[in-house]
Amino acid sequence: MMVTLDFKCQDTVYRVKREYATHQGKAISHLDFGIINPQHKCIRRLRKNDPSNTRKINTCLGLDYDSFINSAFLRQGQSNEFSKKSSHERKEV
Repeated sequence: MMVTLDFKCQDTVYRVKREYATHQGKAISHLDFGIINPQHKCIRRLRKNDPSNTRKINTCLGLDYDSFINSAFLRQGQSNEFSKKSSHERKEV
């Protein structure tokens, strides 16, 4: 499985590429995060497959996983996730 997402944040275009596969029964996962240079159509990688890439993406977007799933994404069977939160938690989101 592979997913590639290009997004623009504060006039910079980024690419996130996530790959997942199995090899001889072992899970293999890769996460690349980089900046796309629109003039040269090339990508400047920000530490390929670094575990801190997820934190870098969150920092860039100013949006963590909980905020994302409660504002833009409805997981199957979890459509009431936002309404389950306390008023303080909803306000934070």
